[in-house]
Amino acid sequence: MELSPAGLGGRPNLAPFRRWPAMLAVVAVVTAGCASPSSPLPEEQDMPGVWCGSEQEILTLKADDTFEITRLSKTHLDELLGDPNYVDGYRIRMEFDGVAPTSGSGTWSFRVTTQGWPFLDLSYHSLDGKKSSDVLELGVDHDEEKPALVIYDGNRDNSWLSWFHKCDMPAPTGSPAG
Repeated sequence: MELSPAGLGGRPNLAPFRRWPAMLAVVAVVTAGCASPSSPLPEEQDMPGVWCGSEQEILTLKADDTFEITRLSKTHLDELLGDPNYVDGYRIRMEFDGVAPTSGSGTWSFRVTTQGWPFLDLSYHSLDGKKSSDVLELGVDHDEEKPALVIYDGNRDNSWLSWFHKCDMPAPTGSPAG
């Protein structure tokens, strides 16, 4: 008679199979995280308006696909002007005489990846009046069903470094937002 780890009596050891439901649940959650968004995300027509940033920025997206931003934050500038080939702050020292830009303008475009994730690209034409060709990619997401434009910490599965929510305030320049 062969002994099983469960003890005598010839009962098969089912311990390895008891983990299957939990393992399948983990696989389902991980797979769902890699799929397209489960609830509707904001769309291009939802973009125009004034957006208030988590670091006090004011982003105005106009219906003609242009934007203005004021009170640029360090996080925003780090993402926009950061370059792995240079030491932090190099571009601000060299291109802006050591003074971080506080405003910018340019055009915005909305796009959706093949996986169904929307992004908003801010193509800067000007930073504090100086010509720019930098582009910042913002994820289009939601926070408790409230639309959000976010700077991700790496990729979409990571936390948010900074975000914008639509806010009820006039455009800073006095021009209409939409």
